[in-house]
Amino acid sequence: MSEQQHTPEPWNVHMSENATGILIEGANEECVIGGCGCCGSPWGDNKFDVPRLVRCVNACASIPNYQLTGEGGEPTNLAGVIDELRKQRDELKAACETYMTYGVGEITYYRIRAALDFVKGGAE
Repeated sequence: MSEQQHTPEPWNVHMSENATGILIEGANEECVIGGCGCCGSPWGDNKFDVPRLVRCVNACASIPNYQLTGEGGEPTNLAGVIDELRKQRDELKAACETYMTYGVGEITYYRIRAALDFVKGGAE
C-alpha cells in the first residue's frame, strides 16, 4: 500500500494583523488551510499555535509519514529517536578514534579522519 502524500514543504503561514485571518500555503503556494476570520477566528484561542504547526511540518519534511507514527497509531517520540541517533553517533565516533590508535593504512586513515571531522563539526 502506498503512503498518502501531503502538500509539499516548506509551508508558510500568513496571518492578518489581528490574527483572525490565517492562510497556510504549501511549497507551490497552494492553500493547505485558510480562514478569513470574517465570522471570528476559526482558530479560537489557539490561533498562535498555527505558526508552530507549520514549523513542525517543515521540521519533519524529510521524514516519511510511517516513521512519524509508532505502534498503535501513537506518535513517535522524535526526541527519543534523536537521542538514540546521537548515542549511536557518539559510540561510532569513539570506536573510530580507538581504531585510529592502532594504525591503519593511509587511505583508511584519511577516510576515518574525514568522517570524524564531519561528525565533530556536526556534534552539539
